[in-house]
Amino acid sequence: PSPLRRRSSLRDLANSVLSQNRRRSSVSMDLASSLATFARAKAKAKKIKDDAPKPTKAKLQAEIQALKLGIGRMGREILALTSMRDATTCSFADQERRHQEERQQALEELQKAQAEYASVKA
Repeated sequence: PSPLRRRSSLRDLANSVLSQNRRRSSVSMDLASSLATFARAKAKAKKIKDDAPKPTKAKLQAEIQALKLGIGRMGREILALTSMRDATTCSFADQERRHQEERQQALEELQKAQAEYASVKA
C-alpha cells in the first residue's frame, strides 16, 4: 500500500480506538449513574414501612430489578469494550473448544473399543 493509504488506515484505527474509548467512558458514566440510582432505590425500599400499599412496594421492587438488569448489561458492555472482543465471540470460541475436546474424547473411546474388539477377535 502507498504511504498515504497506510497513514489513512492508521488514522482510521486511531479514530476507532478513540471512539471505543469515548463509548467506554460513556457507558462507565451510565453505570455510575445507574449504581447511584440503584443505591437510592434500595434506601427508599428500606424506608418504606410494611404497612405501605402493595402497589408501591411492587413498583419499587420492579424498579430495583430493572436497575439490576441495566447494571449487569452495562457491566458486560464495558467488559466487551475493554477486552476489544465481543462477548459472543468469546462464548463461541469457548463452545468450539469444548466441542473439540468432546470430539477428541469420543475418538479416543472409539479407538479403545476397536482395540478391545480386535484383541477379542484375535
